[in-house]
Amino acid sequence: MSQHISKKVILKSIKWSTLSEILSKVLTPFFYILTARLLTPEDFGLVATSAMVIAFASIIGESGLSKALIQTQDISNIEIRANTVFYTNVFLSSLLYGLLIILSDPISTFFNDKRISEILKVSGLSLIIGSLMSVQTALLQKDFEFKKLFFARFAGIIIPGIVSVIMAYFGYGYWSLVLGNIASMIIQNMILWKISKWRPTLTYNIKLAKEMFIFSRWVLLSGILSWFFMWGEIFVLGLFFSSQEVGLYRTGNYFVSAIIGLITTPIVPVMYSYFSKIQHDIESVKKALLFSSKVLSFFVLPIGVGIFIIKAPLVNLLFGEKWQGLDFVVGWLALTHSLSWIVGLNNEAYKALGRPDIETKILSLSIFIYLVGYFLSAQISFKAFVITRFVLAVLALSFHIYASRRVLNLGYSETFFNIRSIFIISLLVFFVNIFLINFISFSMSSFLILFISILIYLMGVYFVDKTFFRNMWNIIAMRETDVENGFKQN
Repeated sequence: MSQHISKKVILKSIKWSTLSEILSKVLTPFFYILTARLLTPEDFGLVATSAMVIAFASIIGESGLSKALIQTQDISNIEIRANTVFYTNVFLSSLLYGLLIILSDPISTFFNDKRISEILKVSGLSLIIGSLMSVQTALLQKDFEFKKLFFARFAGIIIPGIVSVIMAYFGYGYWSLVLGNIASMIIQNMILWKISKWRPTLTYNIKLAKEMFIFSRWVLLSGILSWFFMWGEIFVLGLFFSSQEVGLYRTGNYFVSAIIGLITTPIVPVMYSYFSKIQHDIESVKKALLFSSKVLSFFVLPIGVGIFIIKAPLVNLLFGEKWQGLDFVVGWLALTHSLSWIVGLNNEAYKALGRPDIETKILSLSIFIYLVGYFLSAQISFKAFVITRFVLAVLALSFHIYASRRVLNLGYSETFFNIRSIFIISLLVFFVNIFLINFISFSMSSFLILFISILIYLMGVYFVDKTFFRNMWNIIAMRETDVENGFKQN
């Protein structure tokens, strides 16, 4: 496939991936908020603690083999590779589920809540269900079949969302969340097996398995280390605070991730597939990374600022009075996530270049600092923990940029020069709003100020960086030529 054709395919893939993620990131939070108004932070805290354990087990069960399947350029033996990945994932996931049942009681004792044991035994089924659709998802993503993935994702949202809301309404508590997630995975599995042409056969190649594990071992280790960043905070919160605080943090983190994910989630898998296609041309990878990172920053940075500005009226409007304290979490985590995405696509570029070890090394370098920060701040207060999470995210930027300088010759100056207009204007809007918010007596006025801030931001970027702004508009209009120009200009 030529680079020109790849850019046409990448545009269509982003369109379907974006549509899929917009629906999932709109409908899922919609059902989530409806459920949150019926349940309590404690219910969400219990499920979050259990989900933390399941997430760790799923990383081990998947073992990074799906990424290896997408990354490989040798399609002559793709069927054998797919079979090898499938049977390995199913075996590991089944083994892990058995271990989870055995260890469920000790885990619940560790977190001082026996309810966690029963939740783990049921939610652990998601390990096996997930392994049954991992290859179909990887092959469709490898072939840029995001249109097919859209339908599976869409159906996997509607029915489970309805299940959770109905169960919560009739008083099933945290079980409505657990069973809703299981229903989602079952439905997605059924659809993916229907639309995917691939079927497993009775073949397994140990030599290929070893070859793929050479790549996937770094992805696996990165996944384990990433777990500490994604779930280590829940682990520490579960030790020092009640399920109430865990529920507030988990819900705030989910809410912010869902909003920012409207932009980031559809782009990440498409860019990884595109980086993999051009992996032999490092300069092209560098240009594509700069442009795509700037596109993400254009949307994500002002989103983080906007959420922080209206956090109090927004949380009160959506979640209700029983979620007191959630606004503080939402505001600071919005800033945390938005800044992190300045370098959010770097790891995808490294993995596409056959260097998954880079992400592992970055995480290994910073994990000790994170854990020390978590434990020290948790002993002070819950609010101190949330603010410390923001500080650590800012510090982590330096590690990622140092790595990009070594691998892609993309250092500090070039990284920030690439997004300078977006960053500076977002920062100015932030401080102006922090000043104005002190003079607002009616909370709904925050939404008016936010609207004015958006206009100021768009006008500012337009006048400072007209070329990029026009390219952005053309990308939104899905014009292929301008996508190609965007990659060439950086």
